[in-house]
Order: sequence, then C-alpha cells, then structure tokens
Amino acid sequence: MTSKYIYLKKYTIFAPTFLIKKIKVMKKNVFKTMLIFIISMLGSSSAFGQTFPVFNDATQIFPENPTPTDSVYVAYFYQSGDACPDFYLEIDSIDEKRVFVSKKHIPDMGRMCAMVLSQFKAVINIGTFSNYTEIYFDGRLIGNIDPMGCKMDMTGQVISVTGNSSIIQAQNSRDIYIINDVLLNEGTLVKFHGTKIQCFTTPCYNIVDCYEIIEKPACVMNKKGVVVAGRNACAGQLFIQEFSPISSMPQLFLIQPEDNIILPEDSAVETTVDGLTTIATGEVNPDSTVSVEPGYSGLKEGDKVIFGGYYVKNEKYDPNVVCRYVGIATCYELTEAAENFSLAGQAIAEDSIIIQSGTAVLFEKGYRKAQNWIPLNSNGTFEFTGLPYGEYTVLVIPDIRLYKKYLPTFYINKLRYRRADFVALNEDLKDLTVKLRSYKRSIGNGKIYGNIFFESTTLKDSVIAANGTNKMSVQTDAKIADNLSVVLYNMNDEPIDWTVTDSYGNYAFENIAFDSYKIVSETAAASGETNVTISNENGIVNADLMLKNTEFQTDIRDYQITVPEIYPNPVSDYLTITLAESQKVGIYNTMGQEVLNKQLNEGSNSLNMTSMEKGVYFITIGPSKMKVIKK
Repeated sequence: MTSKYIYLKKYTIFAPTFLIKKIKVMKKNVFKTMLIFIISMLGSSSAFGQTFPVFNDATQIFPENPTPTDSVYVAYFYQSGDACPDFYLEIDSIDEKRVFVSKKHIPDMGRMCAMVLSQFKAVINIGTFSNYTEIYFDGRLIGNIDPMGCKMDMTGQVISVTGNSSIIQAQNSRDIYIINDVLLNEGTLVKFHGTKIQCFTTPCYNIVDCYEIIEKPACVMNKKGVVVAGRNACAGQLFIQEFSPISSMPQLFLIQPEDNIILPEDSAVETTVDGLTTIATGEVNPDSTVSVEPGYSGLKEGDKVIFGGYYVKNEKYDPNVVCRYVGIATCYELTEAAENFSLAGQAIAEDSIIIQSGTAVLFEKGYRKAQNWIPLNSNGTFEFTGLPYGEYTVLVIPDIRLYKKYLPTFYINKLRYRRADFVALNEDLKDLTVKLRSYKRSIGNGKIYGNIFFESTTLKDSVIAANGTNKMSVQTDAKIADNLSVVLYNMNDEPIDWTVTDSYGNYAFENIAFDSYKIVSETAAASGETNVTISNENGIVNADLMLKNTEFQTDIRDYQITVPEIYPNPVSDYLTITLAESQKVGIYNTMGQEVLNKQLNEGSNSLNMTSMEKGVYFITIGPSKMKVIKK
C-alpha cells in the first residue's frame, strides 16, 4: 500500500491513498460552501452599505442631484430566499425625455445556492443627462433627473429678517444666508441651496438660490390690534396696528397672505371656490359661492384681531420706494369685525356766520392724500359716511366768490395741515365744528403772481386737484398744482389774503401794499413757501413755487417708530444700538443667563461683543426683546 504525507495544520499524518482521495473531495466541497457563504455576505453587505435605508423591493436613483457630466445609476434593492442573486437590470427603451428600466430574472442554471435569507441590489448605469428626464422602473415613474435644476443640499432655520428679506443660518456649517425679497417667519426650517460670496461690505450674506419650507414654527397670539391698509409704496398690503387707541404711538405689523387665519363662527367670507371647508364649522361645501371682503381671508381695515408677531428692521427709509413697518404678523385671529362710522359737522366763521357754500375735504391721519370731499350744505353742514376706525380731520375751503374774507381752515381753526387737530373715530361723531378764520390786509398797488408745481408726481393730491373747489382739472401734467389753496402771510406770520390756483397752477395776489411777504401752499404730502418783497422800484413780482416732500414717514400712517434699532445682525465685533431715549440694555444667552447689562444713552451706542462666544443672544431694551447672532 503506497502512502503519502499530507500536511494539516502543524501535524504530519501518514495515510493510505484512498483516504487521501476522500479528503481531497471533502476539501473541494468545503471550498464551495465557503464561497457561497462569502458571496451571500458580500451581497448583503453591498446592499446594506448604501447611504439610504434598504427596503425590500425598493428602487433608488443616484446621485440625487447629478451634474450633466455625472453618470446616473438605478439600483433595485430586494431580498432573496437563498444566497444567489435573482435579478439583473436592463434598459427597455429611451426617448427624448424618458428612460424605461426593468428587472430581469436570473435563471438558476444549476447554481449551488444556500438556504440563507440574503439582501441584494441590482445596479445599472443609465448614462449622463443634460436635460430634464423622467426615470421609469417596471413601467412606474420612480423619479426624475434635472441637471440644470437647483440642488437643495442644505438645511437651515430662519433666524431673523431684514427689510423684505429672510436671514437663514445653515445647520451644519452655521454660515449665514439671505433669501432676498421673501419674508419667512422666524424659526421656519427650510431645505435650500446657497452660493457663498466674497464680502466687501457689511452686513454681507451668502445668497440662497432656491429653497423649500420643511417646517413652520408654532405661533403664539399674545398681542391685540386693529387692521389698517397700506398706501403708496405699501399699497395692496394690510397691517395690524398693535394697540388701541391709535393715538398712543402704535406699532404696525405686516400681514402676510399665507399666514394662519382663524375666523369666528359668525364671520362671513365670500369667494368662489371648489370644496370649501369652513374653518369655524369644519363643514365641506362643494362648489360653494361665499363672499369675501377686500383684504386677506376676509380681513379688512378696522377689524379687531389678536395676533402673534415679531419685530423687524427696515434698513431703508425713502417712503416713495420702501414700505416701512416695525414687525411681521405671523398668525392672527379675527375677534371683532370692523364697523363703519360717520363723521358729521358744520362750518362756521369766527363771527358765527354759517358758511353756506364751499367744500369739506376729509383727511385721515398719516395718509398722505385726502380721502374724500363733499360740498357744504346750505346750512353749512357736512357728513362723511362709511368710515373705518381711524383718526380724521376736515379742511373747509369756502367758496372764494362768496366768502373771500374767510381762509381755508382745518378743524378746529388751524391754517396748516401739520397743525391740524384730529379726532379718533371709534363711534359716530355728529358735532364736529370747523371755525373758519378771517384776515385783514392793506390795499396797495403791488402784485405777486406765479406758478405752483410739485417736485414729484407722487406728491400730487388728486382729490383736491380735481374737486377741491368744485371745478374739474383740465390738466394732464401730474406735477401742476391745480385747484390748490395759496395763502399770503406778512413777515409777522399773519395771514392777510388767500387765493386758489387755476387749472394750470397759476395764482395771483393783486392790489396789495408794498412790503415783504411769504407765499405758502401745501398738501398733506408736500409744502412750499417763498419770501417776496414788492416796492416802488419793483411793484410786480413773479414768485414760482415748488412743493416738496415735507418729511420721511411711513406710507401708512404718521406714526413714530419707537422700536430700538440694532446693527449689524449678525455681528462679529461691535453692535450698534440706536435708542429714542436712555434705556437699560440686557443681553442673555440661550440658557437665559445674563452676559451683559448696561445703561445706554439716547442716540447711537456701540457694544463690544468680540469676547462673546458665537451663537444666538437675546437683547432686552425696555419692553422690546430682539434676537442677535454673534458670528
């Protein structure tokens, strides 16, 4: 019997030839079994090694956001009852905008497979794409490729707003980005793509190219207010005035149309919709037709609401191009629908003479144009109806042909709009009395004449121009100050005469004594004045007058903004705080711990924040609380 040596581990075994053959067969079978097990483990490992969770019979397109040069793959994840793969992928067809992929079964063909539950993936390269393309798997749309689209690969949270834009902090990098011309609520979570930029000025933000809202923050309605409408640059928008009465230095919050609105059960809305769900009752009314008032979801000027909101900073102040407000209303609930009121009164002269002919012109406080005009009744009375909650004054312009000796006068007896008295209209008012003032002047041979026009067409008051003295304007030039009152003052600031410009903006004072005078004309938005001297040597003087914007103010109402201003935000070193009056300022971290407490002066103050850690801080200044980012 022949023998051979076989080395197993460290031991030498002497065995006969037939035993050697049997051992060789056993070794071969062991190798096959181990190979099947390794393949099974590799398949399972490959399937579970993806960046996304694996599901049975799931498909995936990757990369998610390919460029035109990236190869695109379709993967099919499945579970097998044995250690052998069951499917491979194949492209069925391709056209200009679609790719169809299907799975094909792998025949067994005598494969040795173990009874092991295994995870597998089948992958196919479907090429590169330069245009939008839809991907189908087994006839079902599973996704699309848009190489030229915006790839939202970051998440972040809105930390503040500035002007009409939202500031976002990226969650991973903590970098600051801005969404231009979009106002989102603080705390809103977004998915976005941004572009980093090289900054040369401050404040400077990276740019958000595209975004989508992931989660909106909860809103707490802890404020009360009344709804007001915007004008000029704010036209078409609604605002909430924070407190009442409106004469108490109110704050204005912008209402965003997409915000939450909760209507009380007795609220009436009117619009044509399909499948309307009434918020108050939850009832569904298919193809309903309901009516809605002007504004957002039934809100209108004068409505009383409770609301939640936060303060913002307006970095620009030109009222002709920028709509100004102090905060954003993030949610609101109608508590009391607006009532319409009437304002009635009488025009009398200082000597108790009733002004039986003329015009009454209505102004609402802070609105830079007259609201309405009506002719006086024969008993000197006037009445404006259907007025929303607000503060109003009335200008009475007497018929100059009958009442030349009485001056155009604002309630109660003021000659200038800036000095006029206003009344709060929260109920019907019937006894408003305008007391027209008279004047005296010396007769002479002098004459002053000229043309009056506006600096900008936006300043012209069309109500006064067209109807203020019961005659229609024939001019199309919007800069011409037609049908406008002009008052002549002496150098002691006493009125001594008045007239009205014609339809071309011309005026004239004749038969006046030689002396020095002041010519004054104004609207709610603009005014102008000039000094003139007439004498024996120069008895006829031309004095043209340009009416200019009187002041920078809100385009909604003439409110004083009292909210402190902070700049820049985010801040890296020094924070500038501007105060209307001396106040104590406290800075707190997100744990509520006070990190700074200091008394600041009226005007501009600078706080050194270089030693503070990066993150979010809260600043309390009197009743105001603001958020600042230290970067």
